[in-house]
Amino acid sequence: MIGPTILKWIILPFIIASTALHQVGAKIQNKPLRISKDVTVMGTTYVTAKDSNSVNVKIPKDADPGDMLVMFIGGSASGKKRPSDPGKGWDAIFDIGKEDLNLKAFWKVYDDADDMEVVEISTGYGDNIFEENWNIDDGKNTFVSLVGLRGIDDKTPVVDADADEDTRDGRDGEAKAPSIRAEKGGIVLACFVYDDPHVATVTNKGYEMILSSDTGGGDGMAVAVAPTSDGKTGSIYAEGRREEKGGGDDIGMSVSFRVNDSPSPPPPPPPSSMSPSPTSTPTATPTATPTATPTATPT
Repeated sequence: MIGPTILKWIILPFIIASTALHQVGAKIQNKPLRISKDVTVMGTTYVTAKDSNSVNVKIPKDADPGDMLVMFIGGSASGKKRPSDPGKGWDAIFDIGKEDLNLKAFWKVYDDADDMEVVEISTGYGDNIFEENWNIDDGKNTFVSLVGLRGIDDKTPVVDADADEDTRDGRDGEAKAPSIRAEKGGIVLACFVYDDPHVATVTNKGYEMILSSDTGGGDGMAVAVAPTSDGKTGSIYAEGRREEKGGGDDIGMSVSFRVNDSPSPPPPPPPSSMSPSPTSTPTATPTATPTATPTATPT
């Protein structure tokens, strides 16, 4: 018989997912997605809060230590409230916007030894589950997405980043993220936030939506991914499903990442180019000389 604790553990993720995705057509990635030969998006999590409540951000279930984590934190409100940063161990990528609508991005390498808040949940069967997570506080309306990436360079992952505010007029969800530099074999993430409840879709060819949802508090967030080549990504365009009531404000952010470029060990040189080392020559010559002397040839 399943106890109440484990039943809660099984059901709770489905409750969270169902409350986060409010409109028809909303999407959140829930299984690994291969983007290029070397890069896979391992998963995306999404959580929202309104009325100045905090959010608890969890790592995608298929991500492992060593993977790259990218967090997009959006906020909206009138007044002076902006969501907090994720804290120790995170590197800032970009931050734009004031209190009415704002968006910032961070990265870190997933390391289960990091200084994370850890919640221990008993299964009732003698073992425990540990969840790594971060709290984001201080915002009025807060919406956060965490993306897990495999195959990204873990020292200097970001190639370029940029963002613009109020990129399109109107309340139909049209928005634009700026063109940025990119590298061959890498990826670009485009994140859009709205102060209207848009379920937006990137319209550029080759982009995959990994998140598209309103927040339940009158805002919207969308994240898309695509492989990159050397040069510029070009502007990245998004649009909503219909016109929504609200402020009509938007932010579009582009972040490009480079692939992990750890080279394989070089192959050994061909035999013709190999020469005996100084230490091997004396040891091989004395042992061979007594048994194969020049006098053995005439006899």
